[in-house]
Amino acid sequence: MSRTAQPSRFDLLCFGEDWYKSSYTSTRQIVLRLAVGRRLLWVNPLPVRAPSLAGRDERHAALRKIQHKLRTHLRPLARPRPGVWVLSPLYLPVFLDARGDRLNGALLTAQVWLALRLLGLRRPLIWASSTYHALFVARRLAHRGFFYRFADKNSAFTDLPPERAARARALYETYDRRLCAEADRVYCASRAIAEDLRARCGESERIVYQPHGVDFAHFSAAGTGALPLPEALRGLPHPVVGYFGSLTNHNDKGILRRLAERHPDWSLVLIGRVIGDYSELADLPNFRLTGAVPYAELPAWAQAFDVAIMNWIETEWIASSFPVKVQEYLALGLPVVSVRIREVAEQFGDLVRIAEGPDDFVRLVEEELRTDTPAKRAARRERVRDRDWSQIAAAVLADAEAIHRGKSA
Repeated sequence: MSRTAQPSRFDLLCFGEDWYKSSYTSTRQIVLRLAVGRRLLWVNPLPVRAPSLAGRDERHAALRKIQHKLRTHLRPLARPRPGVWVLSPLYLPVFLDARGDRLNGALLTAQVWLALRLLGLRRPLIWASSTYHALFVARRLAHRGFFYRFADKNSAFTDLPPERAARARALYETYDRRLCAEADRVYCASRAIAEDLRARCGESERIVYQPHGVDFAHFSAAGTGALPLPEALRGLPHPVVGYFGSLTNHNDKGILRRLAERHPDWSLVLIGRVIGDYSELADLPNFRLTGAVPYAELPAWAQAFDVAIMNWIETEWIASSFPVKVQEYLALGLPVVSVRIREVAEQFGDLVRIAEGPDDFVRLVEEELRTDTPAKRAARRERVRDRDWSQIAAAVLADAEAIHRGKSA
């Protein structure tokens, strides 16, 4: 390979989820692979809505969020690992307002510019997901390229009262159109998202369908028998029906209650940060919330599951999504029962059982418990073996190189 064909060394600027939270989203999986041998400035997100105070659990979650924000702002620029810096920017508490977004965009741009100067990072490749504020920064800073990832259909996730939801959706859709016009690549995790953007923004080679990957080695290790079961799950009655991920009010709690009440001898184990109000399920003796666990330990916890579930309320946001956890469940070898999600049904309809309502959900869990075998578990793992995040990062890097060559020509 000639010297000019070698992958170039460039800096990275990422607008992703909160670095200090335990979740590993698609952005974290991709960007940390891109950052190997490169310098990265990670920008923690600005909130897009005020915290909900509707229920007891939500009030507790809001208080924890405020306390966390205060702690992160005490260290506005931190270095959690070699070559990686995390900026926790200041912002105005203005939500779902175009003028407020512009003001916060200008404030954010100034802070990012200063951080880049202090760290000596120049003309970075900009990567963003789930936040529109990166638009304002990308317009004002010299950069190598601007990539945006739609992990979800942002405009469908308003999580607001009806009187404010329409206004929020209109604002989000305006930002969608700007992203499609200004970003060098717009990656879409599901076909539904890509089709929606093309319908609203026009056909464009910038809009790329790129489904999620999986950290295969990490999750498949649970099938080797080498991971010790956490003390908190030892002695738990089986079968165990499990879920991991954030626990919000978008999860269908009615399905959980039906599973627990129909089968009091089962254990229902939900692993993850509780954001919604789950107090209505506190009376179920076989229902357990473990709280969040570190990503590094997640396979050890999830190996206790006999069946994994995806039990969301079937909204437009869910129907358009491609949950990262489905491939993580399959890499664990687990039987999976899910509500109807187009991308899941199209990619894994022969492996994942799609329920049509709560009663059908219970029936399919019962059936999977009866019919699961070691051969089926091996087949599930094999199906996702070649869908590792490293392959997606390599494709993104190839796009970055091609775009840079085009701009330099």
